[in-house]
Amino acid sequence: MSSDKRIVFDLEWNQDYKSNGFDYYGKAESFHGEIIQIGAVKLENMEEFSLILKPHFFPQLNKRVSKLTNITQEMVDNGEERCAALQKFLDWCGDNARLISWGGQDGLILKQNLFLCGLDADISAEFFDLQQMFAKEVSSEKPEPSLAEAVEFFEIPEIGAYHDALADARYTAEICKRVDWKKAAARARNPQQNLRRYAKKWGEQKELSYHRGQMSADSWRLEPKHQKLC
Repeated sequence: MSSDKRIVFDLEWNQDYKSNGFDYYGKAESFHGEIIQIGAVKLENMEEFSLILKPHFFPQLNKRVSKLTNITQEMVDNGEERCAALQKFLDWCGDNARLISWGGQDGLILKQNLFLCGLDADISAEFFDLQQMFAKEVSSEKPEPSLAEAVEFFEIPEIGAYHDALADARYTAEICKRVDWKKAAARARNPQQNLRRYAKKWGEQKELSYHRGQMSADSWRLEPKHQKLC
């Protein structure tokens, strides 16, 4: 029997007070957030992963983010170096992972942060939006039901505070165990469509083919130049 490669993950990220971007080989790419916390659960054995990251581009923690997540400036100041932390996450996931998140934003944020560390070519994974899968399975009137609504629907006991990456990953894992995965996955958009849906929603029109590692090996070694957008 093949092993279960499904991994539920959740991210919390810091944002600047102004719009930011980086140069993606001559094209301006909107930078939606710098990861400050990763939480993940392997559905095969419920093994957990949790790390606080030290932000590089946005070292000052946004007050709104701090209030929402209960992550403090001291916590991120003492966090793990971002690229080393992301490499640890990739190593923990292993090859051919099926990464599941509540909503599609986490996938795009992860991809951007990996790219800015020169690690995007190293990820071998499919991305699934459990929020969309849940909404279709239960015929929800809301196209994007909240995590709390799904937890209430399945009467899942309290695990921890929402907007803590590991707690949210644990909640999402419990939801994942309660949906008909084969049925939901068959009805869901494919992983590339999930990423494209959120890119379009956020106003990005560029192709997302690089998410599949289409750039040359030499290109991936380059460190994109971070810059303010006018």
